[in-house]
Amino acid sequence: MPNSPKEILIVEDNEDNSLLAEKILQYYGFKTVVTPHGQAALQYCETHQPDLILMDLSLPDIDGMEVTRLLRKKESYQNVPIIALTAHAMHGMQETTQEAGLNDFLPKPFLPSDLIVLVRKYLSF
Repeated sequence: MPNSPKEILIVEDNEDNSLLAEKILQYYGFKTVVTPHGQAALQYCETHQPDLILMDLSLPDIDGMEVTRLLRKKESYQNVPIIALTAHAMHGMQETTQEAGLNDFLPKPFLPSDLIVLVRKYLSF
């Protein structure tokens, strides 16, 4: 019996970016759920357990680092990989994202291959 597809939550307010990530991930067999706001992501995570989260850092309601901090307080989310998506990659970004509880980050715009390599780093098939 084949394994069910891994679920990835995409928290991204830019429709073009979320659609791109969604199409790439679906092409590679992942199940995707998209939410455009931090509060919606927190609500989704109350009743669902995605295998990985792609988190935009610049969200309109709650920034992605704060959403991550809130999720990390929940025991069930302490080991879920959360990868930051950011257009503001700068020196020191890795330390800042790790302090917030993010596992890694991917600068935007990204290449499809970069996204898949990073996702596969955290999810086994």
